[in-house]
Amino acid sequence: MRKPRPKLEYSPRLTSAPHNGPLSDVCVMLVEDEHTLAVVLLDYLEDLGAQIVGPIDTVAEGLSVVANQKFDVAILDVNLGGERTYAIADELRKRAIPFIFLTGYASWAAPDYHDVPVLQKPFDQETLLPTLASLLGRTDLSAR
Repeated sequence: MRKPRPKLEYSPRLTSAPHNGPLSDVCVMLVEDEHTLAVVLLDYLEDLGAQIVGPIDTVAEGLSVVANQKFDVAILDVNLGGERTYAIADELRKRAIPFIFLTGYASWAAPDYHDVPVLQKPFDQETLLPTLASLLGRTDLSAR
């Protein structure tokens, strides 16, 4: 039997990043239940100037955030403590909010999401910014 993961030490919130960097006008919903990776992503995105909603570590919280907060793009871990994030992905699609899947599964694929970018964990941070730029329809984003 799998041990439950400890709850992240912070709840979803909107961070206030400095107003500079290539993502200074972007708000990112971050759905990730692995504490270390969530902190790394949070720091990296804030360094790029993004505002963050999250990190979110349950599907229920994710669905609530999608229903009640505004953001431009989402980063979704595929698996949150054994629960898939497909319900969140479906709600994002209904609202035409672009998203990226993160996964630790080597050969993960979901036919319903063949058009969604997938980053394998661990991933190179340098691939995240161009992927976000593509989702946002931008060519002007570059790490500064």
